[in-house]
Amino acid sequence: MEPYSRKSSVFGPQTARRSASGMPLIVFEFVVTFLAVLVLAVIYKLAPLPLGAVRSTMFVVSIAVMFAASFLAGRKAHSGGWLAGAVVTGIYGLVMVVLGWLTGASPILSVKWILTLITALLIGAMGGIVGLNTKPKRRRRY
Repeated sequence: MEPYSRKSSVFGPQTARRSASGMPLIVFEFVVTFLAVLVLAVIYKLAPLPLGAVRSTMFVVSIAVMFAASFLAGRKAHSGGWLAGAVVTGIYGLVMVVLGWLTGASPILSVKWILTLITALLIGAMGGIVGLNTKPKRRRRY
């Protein structure tokens, strides 16, 4: 095999496709979260709910969205579903932490935000594992 052939290249077209495959999932997470916030805002405006109920609902929606996106990332991955899921939800978690910091919710290096990122990574890893293991099995050639 030649040292710089297309088959042996580390930075070939396959690598570019695999590295960019998580971006649509991150956009999916933000779109679904935005829609959930809009729906909750309308519900909150029509029927005054306690703020704790809205926060709890958003927490559950965020967990469901993170799991769904990491599940899809695991389905796309050839191996290492836990890593694909953790990366997708980790980026989502980091952006949410920065947005929370910019809106003045709390300091960026608080215990709450660190626990949020750890939770996002764990949910992503679990979703990626489940997604990878529910893929249809292909026959291997020996």
